[in-house]
Formats: sequence, C-alpha cells, structure tokens
Amino acid sequence: MKRAVRSEGEDGMSIEAFYESVGGDLQGVRGRLLTDERIEKFVRMFLADPTFGNLEAAMAAQDMEAAFRAAHTMKGLSRDMGLTRLFEPADELADALRPGEDGAPAAPELADALMLRVTTGYAEVTAAAQLL
Repeated sequence: MKRAVRSEGEDGMSIEAFYESVGGDLQGVRGRLLTDERIEKFVRMFLADPTFGNLEAAMAAQDMEAAFRAAHTMKGLSRDMGLTRLFEPADELADALRPGEDGAPAAPELADALMLRVTTGYAEVTAAAQLL
C-alpha cells in the first residue's frame, strides 16, 4: 500500500496529523481509499461539499425534512471519511430529525443542541483541513 511520506510543515499538515487533530480513523479510511494522496483529495473535496451549508440553511428555516436529509448526508460523508467526532453528532442529529410514521421528527427538541455539536465538529475538521 503506497502512502505519502511527508513531514509536518513541509507542504502543510500531514494526513496523520490531520486525522489525529480531528479524532479521526485514518486506518479505516486507508483501508477504503488505499493511499494518503487519495485521502487528502477526498478531504479537500469534503471542504467544497455543500451539505453543511444546506444543513445550516434548513435548520435556520426550520425545514425539518430538508434538515434530516442534510444531516443524513453529513452522517454518511463523515463516516466514510473517518471523521468520528463529526460523524457521531451528525448521526445523532439525523436520528433526532428522522421522520416518524406521522411525518414529524423523532426528537426535534434535541435538534438545536445536536446542531451545535455538528457545527463544532465541522469547524474543527475544516480548520484542520485548511492546513493540509
């Protein structure tokens, strides 16, 4: 398995330092994406993804259906990228917003607190990713 060997500070933060700083699962991601170059490419693509903005807009508009879809997408993206500290609150938010049989969110009273945790995790990931 080919891995980039780059020291921190050479061109920016190493992928190892990035995953350590965000509490991520680098080994799991390496198992899926195989090379550090590919992982870094996907981290950069994550930065450009509109999902978090969609989630913020839906929450601000109290559009729980759209917020659920965005939270569910954020959950999948962060899981696939091994971004554990973002995945966990995104997973909880998606569960809280998941429509029940009556179409109402399962636990809307939890949404604001969970959104704050998602926002914190997302800010952590994006700040660290800028240093790659």
